[in-house]
Amino acid sequence: MKRISVFLLFCLFLAGISVAADYNILIYGAKNGQLSTVAIQKAVDECAAAGGGRVVVPAGTFVTGTVFLKSNVNLYLENGAVLQGSKDLKDYSRDGRSPGMVYCEDAI
Repeated sequence: MKRISVFLLFCLFLAGISVAADYNILIYGAKNGQLSTVAIQKAVDECAAAGGGRVVVPAGTFVTGTVFLKSNVNLYLENGAVLQGSKDLKDYSRDGRSPGMVYCEDAI
């Protein structure tokens, strides 16, 4: 009986483990040295829709305006990765707000 209980607890533990995926911004069209806000946001949105994971910024310099993070999404910069803020203030406005480069609201 004890073996069955331990086995059931182990199965419940395994069921609770989720395998979070990585979403590399290059796959979504980010270009080293160029404005990549749209590509980064697409990676964040897809990651969130799948239940969460990591949005990976590889080595290089990626220019961005405001990126809106969502629940269960981690922004991960690899060694040598730089997120550089756009010099155009229009790249930071959305819905009449200018919240900055990385913004998160009501996320868990």
